[in-house]
Amino acid sequence: MLRPLHPPPSRSLRRVALALALLASTVACQDLGPDQGQVTLRFREAAPLGRERLVATIEDRARQYYVEGIDLTPGADGWLESRPLRAASDGELMVRVALRGSGTAAVAVADARVPLSPRAVWRVDVFASSLPGAEACAGCAGFQRVPLPQAWRPSAQDWLYVTWTAAGT
Repeated sequence: MLRPLHPPPSRSLRRVALALALLASTVACQDLGPDQGQVTLRFREAAPLGRERLVATIEDRARQYYVEGIDLTPGADGWLESRPLRAASDGELMVRVALRGSGTAAVAVADARVPLSPRAVWRVDVFASSLPGAEACAGCAGFQRVPLPQAWRPSAQDWLYVTWTAAGT
């Protein structure tokens, strides 16, 4: 009679292994679930509003990101871009953008609330413009704007805009 080289695992050991496998798959689904969305922050530099002045927090019910302008990389279309950030599949994405002055004090702060849905892909753009809201938005899903102090305006541009656009679902 042939006997296995190793005795079969005990029933309790098999249960522990199964429980660990289920736990790992549950954690993976929550972290990389198919319904999670994505957001990319973009910034258009215009002197005196250089990338070193930008600070943003992006927060949903599951996570919070802190992004500085120096963390952004040039995109193909001339905007500076963050890496794609994960977003929850529902609720709201709270975005707070601040532009620092000469020190650490902010010269402009804008808050936006972006609605989330399963697999939504959002682009959040931050830029200065003198255009009225509807023109600056140009097909975006929504926007917030705050006045820029005169010393911090690129030419005649007097508003700091935060716009959000659905980039896909």
